[in-house]
Amino acid sequence: VLRKKHPPQIGLVPHDPAYSVHTAWDVGYTTCLWVFQVVGMNRYFLRYYEGQGEGIQHYTDLLHKWESEGYRYGSHFGPWDIDNPAHKATEGKTVREIAQEHGIIFQSLPMDKDTNNSIETTKKHFPMSWFDAKGCETGLDALEWFHEKKNTAMSLEGRPYFTDKPEKDWSEHCAKAFIIADQGIPFIRTGSSITTEKIKELQRKHGLVA
Repeated sequence: VLRKKHPPQIGLVPHDPAYSVHTAWDVGYTTCLWVFQVVGMNRYFLRYYEGQGEGIQHYTDLLHKWESEGYRYGSHFGPWDIDNPAHKATEGKTVREIAQEHGIIFQSLPMDKDTNNSIETTKKHFPMSWFDAKGCETGLDALEWFHEKKNTAMSLEGRPYFTDKPEKDWSEHCAKAFIIADQGIPFIRTGSSITTEKIKELQRKHGLVA
C-alpha cells in the first residue's frame, strides 16, 4: 500500500552530522523504529530497527550506541498509547518513564482515528523521501507488503473485495512507525507542540489532507 504506488528513492544515504537525527516508534511486544534526518522539505531515512520481546532499555542502549558513533538526536516520536498500562514493564513503569530514565524523551502523537487519511497523507511524501538501501532493507520490505485486509465473505474468485482497513500482520508495526514519522516531521520544522488540531492545520496548510 505505502511503497508500491509511490516508489521511494533508495540507495546510499549517509548520516549528515550537520543535522539532528530523529526517531519514530511503534511500541509493544514488537517494537520498531525508523531513524531519519530532515533537510528542508526532504527526509532521509538512515536505518530501520525492529525487535521482539525486548524491554525498552534494549532500544535506549541501541540509541546511545549510535550516539557514540556520531548521532546528535532531535525528536523521538512515539505512538499515542505510549503511556498505556499494557506497555508497563515488570518494574511497573511505562515505556515513556523508563526511556526518560535513560535519557530518551518521547513526544507522543495524538491518536488519528482516520487511518486511511494517515496512510494517504504519508503516500504523498514518498517523492521527498530517501532511504538507505542497507540500513532500511527490512523496513522497506514491510512497507511494500503492507496492504488492505481482504473481505473474505464478500470476495469472489478473481474478484477480491477489501475492508478499507490495513491487514494486521508482520508489516503493520513498521508501517505505523513510518506514519508516526510522517506526522511528526512538521513539528520538527515548526517547533510546535503536538495536538490533533495542529496536525490537521499543518496538513491543510500544505495541501496534504487526502
